[in-house]
Amino acid sequence: MTAAHTVRDIQADLVVVGGGVGCLVAAISAADAGRSVTLLLPERGIGAGFATMARNGFQLDMGCRRLDLTHEGEAPLETYRPGMGSRPFAPHIRRFLEDRIGLEITSTASPKMIYAGVLADDFTASLDLTPLPRMLGTEDAAAVERETAALLSATPPSALTLGLGSPPDLAAGILEDASLANHGLTLHTRMIAPFAAKLYPDKWRSIPADLAAKIWTPLLYPRTVNAGCRGNIERGRGAVTYFYPASGYFGELIEKLLAAAEATPGLTISRIPDLTNLSRDGARTTAELADGSSLRWACPLIIGSSVEAWCALAGVKTQIEKLPLAIIWLEVNGDDLLVEPGLLHVFEPTTSAYRVSFGGTGARPGHQIVTVEMTGNSPECTAAKATDALTRLGVLRPGATVTEIACQPALSIVAPSASNRDALRTAHTRLAEQGITPRLIGTLNDLKADTLNDHILQGLTAHL
Repeated sequence: MTAAHTVRDIQADLVVVGGGVGCLVAAISAADAGRSVTLLLPERGIGAGFATMARNGFQLDMGCRRLDLTHEGEAPLETYRPGMGSRPFAPHIRRFLEDRIGLEITSTASPKMIYAGVLADDFTASLDLTPLPRMLGTEDAAAVERETAALLSATPPSALTLGLGSPPDLAAGILEDASLANHGLTLHTRMIAPFAAKLYPDKWRSIPADLAAKIWTPLLYPRTVNAGCRGNIERGRGAVTYFYPASGYFGELIEKLLAAAEATPGLTISRIPDLTNLSRDGARTTAELADGSSLRWACPLIIGSSVEAWCALAGVKTQIEKLPLAIIWLEVNGDDLLVEPGLLHVFEPTTSAYRVSFGGTGARPGHQIVTVEMTGNSPECTAAKATDALTRLGVLRPGATVTEIACQPALSIVAPSASNRDALRTAHTRLAEQGITPRLIGTLNDLKADTLNDHILQGLTAHL
């Protein structure tokens, strides 16, 4: 037998495959609970989009990265289920980050939004919609008030309207219908639709409504919208506070996780090539690798791979839909900034930019790294045009000196589409028919269950 065809037997209580946040957390947590754990990490891509990109002395976040540790009470960790929402479990996340892996975090500036030249608290975080009359003008704000009142009094109400009795089954509807059923035509047309179109041009309308957050598009309760138009605040939940690593770059989270994993007793780490096949023979699982070698074990498996890799393992031959995006990183003199460094959602339809954030290290003294996320392949993904857009938005002073650090005009992530969700479900079924039923981490559970909080919670609970 050649080296390329060797078979290695793993003796462990648990095998974890994957290099994402959830897999690292799962391996650490299981070992802390007394399990003998083997963590099989990929040769590249540890931390995925939550790692930072090193470029010319800079550490750059891959878009806006924040920790949402806002909590409402504290539910028992064992009651968490993927996709159910993370707020009741946020204290568990915070304790793991701060106490277990030693990540020092600090609260960030309140998130903002801009539309029609009006800068206000981001209502997707604050649920304070009182700026709507200033943003829309009195005539359109009055129309929104009338339309949302009609939605609330409709008999029978739309099956997609939020806040009327039992929660609607948003997974059964599409985003465009759900937006109209909760915001009315005017707010939908003026703000929601143009923003969603920046994220997923042409296809945003038909994504499952429960995946709206995957393109950072709000689905607001009509009662909250109506109250805002009348100058009142009506919240169904508390406002969000975001946190960020005190070190100044988000990738420290991944560094802390790796360091904790390497120092955890009972946890063995191996780097492996890509998986090409999983099979089951009785209690034994065999994993074939891209270099021709194989691994075998007879214990439970936790896995967190990409959607494409999972479908390939299941033999599901489908083209995974991708959501295109572009990012440009700029170094800006702090004196040229007209907004507090934090997070800005850009609802303004005159630019393809949809989010501006601050973070990363390596900037010169007195300077800030500004990260601008925009529609994929946007012509604005140049220093000159991005600077012009930021100036028109009121983020930068006219004539600001800006230096381009890096530009990625053609990035992509898995699209929150019905076809991708169907592909995942088909893959689960086919692998289950072969006896492959591991605990899943992240997107493999469902497209709705892969926020950073979800990854951490799934890791904390995978061994329970």
